[in-house]
Amino acid sequence: MKRHTRPRNIPLAYLITFCTYGHRLPGSAAGSVNRFLNEYGTPGLPVSLELEEQSRRRMKQSAYEMDRVRRDHVRVAIIEACRFRGWELLVLHVRPTHVHSVVQSDCHPDFVSEKMKDRSSRRLNEARLDFPGRRRWERHGSTDYLWKPESICNAIEYVIHRQGGTMNVFVNWNHPAVKLMKLLGKL
Repeated sequence: MKRHTRPRNIPLAYLITFCTYGHRLPGSAAGSVNRFLNEYGTPGLPVSLELEEQSRRRMKQSAYEMDRVRRDHVRVAIIEACRFRGWELLVLHVRPTHVHSVVQSDCHPDFVSEKMKDRSSRRLNEARLDFPGRRRWERHGSTDYLWKPESICNAIEYVIHRQGGTMNVFVNWNHPAVKLMKLLGKL
């Protein structure tokens, strides 16, 4: 196998989403999973106001929401994490309660997500924007494996255009998929 050829079992890219602490509670209408119901492509937990309220009562801290300053720090931190690790970040959108990214990496997407959260938390700690020990992130996130170029294009469009108003966005304008989408008028 040539060095530039990707192994067959690694997708072209991942769509990685993770939420801030307290914003995707089990039972919520927004959707959630647990350690038993978390297989890709299968339904998550059913909506349950009782389960959602029980989860809210078990929270150790209030839900975390990012203002513009915090979102700026998280955007820069994720870009740094990807550059440091040699991952190709195609697009990133930091919202008040969650983060979406499309990234190319030979690493497991859970590892990629954890490193993004770690670098973001470190940067926020250095900025002293929150009290020490502040919980910022939900334990897990969501990952879509993007096996085809059109899946990458759909994920990029989703991250940039289908999240409501544009907030703290990074777009890698030099990536071939992004160039193609711009050429086609989708960006």
